[in-house]
Amino acid sequence: MLNSQRITSLCLSNPFIVDVIFSPVRIASNFTRLETLIVDNIKSKYLINILNYLSFLPNFSSLVLKYCKISLKEYSDFYSLPISTNVISPIEHFVVTHQFCLNNLNALLSYISQVRRLAFHCLDERNSDINFDKFELMIKSLFSQLQILHLTTNYDKTFVDSNRWEQ
Repeated sequence: MLNSQRITSLCLSNPFIVDVIFSPVRIASNFTRLETLIVDNIKSKYLINILNYLSFLPNFSSLVLKYCKISLKEYSDFYSLPISTNVISPIEHFVVTHQFCLNNLNALLSYISQVRRLAFHCLDERNSDINFDKFELMIKSLFSQLQILHLTTNYDKTFVDSNRWEQ
C-alpha cells in the first residue's frame, strides 16, 4: 500500500476491507507507525485475524472496540478480574452470551463504565450473594448513561419482574 508506513491511526468498520489491508501479512507489516486501531462492526472471525496481524506492528499500542460480545462454549470463571481503578474502555455495547455469575459483575462493570447497552443472556445468581436490590444499586451507581439492559435468568424471577423495574 502506498504510504502505509506513514499511517498512525486506522479505523476499520467494513469486514471486507480487513482482508484487503491485512492480507498477506507482509502488507500488515508495512504499517510500521500504526499506533491506534479502531474496530467497529467486525465479526470475531475477522478480529482474530486482525489481532494476529497486530503482533507484527512495532509501534502499535491501542485498540478501540465499541461493541464487545463474549461467547464461551462452557462455563468459565474468567472474570476473576480485580476492580479497575484507571482503565476507561470506550465499549458502548457489551454482550455476554454464556453463563455469568453475579458475584463477578462489579469487577467486570468497572472496566466498561461507558457502556450504553448491556446484555447478559444467561445470568446466574444461584451462587451469588447479590440479590436484586444490590444489583439495582450497582447498575444505578455505575451506569448513569445505560440505556438498554437485557437480562435472561432462570432462577430468581425478581430480576425479570416488570413491576420491580418500573419502580
